[in-house]
Amino acid sequence: MPPVLSTLRDIDQRHAEKRGGFERPPIPFVPNASLLSDQRRHEVTLKVSPSGENGDKNNVIKKFVYVFGEGSPEDFLLWADDLRMVIERKPCKSAAAKFDLTELLLTGEALLHWKETVARICDTASKNAETGEAASPVGRTDDTYGACLALLKTFYFPKNAARIQKIYLRQHLPLPHELSVRAAAARLRDINGMIRKFPGRGTEPLPDDELADILVRMVPGKYRDMLRATKKVEEMTLHEVIDYFETLETMQRFKEGGGGSDKPAAGPAGGQRSPSRNRQRAERQKKKRGREQGDHSAPPAPGPSH
Repeated sequence: MPPVLSTLRDIDQRHAEKRGGFERPPIPFVPNASLLSDQRRHEVTLKVSPSGENGDKNNVIKKFVYVFGEGSPEDFLLWADDLRMVIERKPCKSAAAKFDLTELLLTGEALLHWKETVARICDTASKNAETGEAASPVGRTDDTYGACLALLKTFYFPKNAARIQKIYLRQHLPLPHELSVRAAAARLRDINGMIRKFPGRGTEPLPDDELADILVRMVPGKYRDMLRATKKVEEMTLHEVIDYFETLETMQRFKEGGGGSDKPAAGPAGGQRSPSRNRQRAERQKKKRGREQGDHSAPPAPGPSH
């Protein structure tokens, strides 16, 4: 599980989404409470290198894998990633082993969906379209395993899931004030990477330059104005945009800690003297003038008496 999630779950969902009606995305910016941790786990033995020797103890690790029964689309994808890793590293080479392992790692409603899907795709005899005669069931093969897993996924995602998710990312995300720009960018990239695993069409992830544009729209308006005043956004990479805003965040923290002004500075590349330094300089000059005036107005010292 990506480390940014534990921080994101502490954020109020209302701070992470713009107001107004929109279709709920499969994966919100602030993750839903995960149900995986409430479900039982199986300990499995895996190979570090699937092609390694069976008797090599240094090539063996043990891992606990959640048994999926219910949860959000993100929960399902996290479980499916673990399932894929177990199949590759156990390794499960035969189609029968893949079917058996998947059934072992499912429970409750999800297991019911799986069994119905397997019966529908693998065990139901179809009819020849020309002769009308019943054909033999397709059976359990690598192809039917992939088809069953893809169909199981559709129980946890809405129709047109990828399109709904992309609209949400493009139009409905402000930057929560509790979250840094770098952490927000990490979550954006994480969600974007998951889009390729969605069911249906249009599952190509957004390119980095579009993620950069989304991040520019997310940040406070004063950051956005400073960026556009000093840089050509269309020429910046995602990493450059993140670094720029991170510098502004550092300057903002310095200001809030008493070391800056009420206005943001000219930006990371700005060469202007900050207002706070100007004020300090003016105060020093005022004190100096006050001392000089005091010296001129003081009465002369009395001379020696005769």
